[in-house]
Amino acid sequence: MSDCDGSAPQEEAIELKIVYAKKTHTLSLPTTTTVGQLKTQIEQLTNCPAVQQKLTFKGLLSGPDKPHLEAKTLKGAGLENGSKILVISATAAQILQVVAGAAVPAADEAAAAAPAAKQRLCDMTEHRKALDKGVPADAHVG
Repeated sequence: MSDCDGSAPQEEAIELKIVYAKKTHTLSLPTTTTVGQLKTQIEQLTNCPAVQQKLTFKGLLSGPDKPHLEAKTLKGAGLENGSKILVISATAAQILQVVAGAAVPAADEAAAAAPAAKQRLCDMTEHRKALDKGVPADAHVG
């Protein structure tokens, strides 16, 4: 399927939407690109090591424990023009933070937003003082 001038045929390209950390990136790649090569492209976009990436598209597309999936071509994996791929991964810096024991900022925010353990009203200091004084003389029964 080459042109009359003897040039090589052009490969069909598909445009993919890559979603990572609430940001969408667009990649245009030939359909003969393998999932492993796609992960390398995603590494350049997101700084997430390819070996740590999990890609999902209508199910698991690739993962650290699924090397056989990385040999598939994009077309063989069922990807089409406009397909959205979700990347589940962390950057090398984020991984080092966790390994070093440093607190991850998102985890700190979640801990601060979590409600304190419920304490009974009668055990709280302010209420305990009122209860110890007894019922006021002008209290209405009700």
